[in-house]
Amino acid sequence: MSDSQSDSGGFQASTTPTEEQLRYPASHLIAVIDTSERLDAAVRELKAGGFVASEIGALTGPAAADSINASTGRAGIANALIRLAEWARLSDEEIEIKDRYEQALREHRFVIGVLAPTDERKRTAGEVLKANGAHFMHYFNRLSIEWVRR
Repeated sequence: MSDSQSDSGGFQASTTPTEEQLRYPASHLIAVIDTSERLDAAVRELKAGGFVASEIGALTGPAAADSINASTGRAGIANALIRLAEWARLSDEEIEIKDRYEQALREHRFVIGVLAPTDERKRTAGEVLKANGAHFMHYFNRLSIEWVRR
């Protein structure tokens, strides 16, 4: 995920996701943060804790939600199976989680992602995000999704 700075120095969440941001977020901690002030604080603390800008990103707004809705985050057969399940109105945990993040974006809240490939990085990022009001937090493993905070 990527970020940019606004003129005020605050963190600027993207409204148009990159192709990378639309892929399944393996080794990422993903959460919802309700305000730009809390997002700014979380990003500052993550950077102070050793995370670099390229490991942190956030999305917001209906355009980002539309992009998330249009993508399964998967390729090949996995993409086809997810689309088939969505068409048949079958649900699984991954689809339900994606829908909740999409709804948060439509409500102009922020979905933040932090690359955390080790247990220590995951713990550190989780503590920072929790301290800044993050909720609906999940860690996306390669083959599973772990609830971190509801």
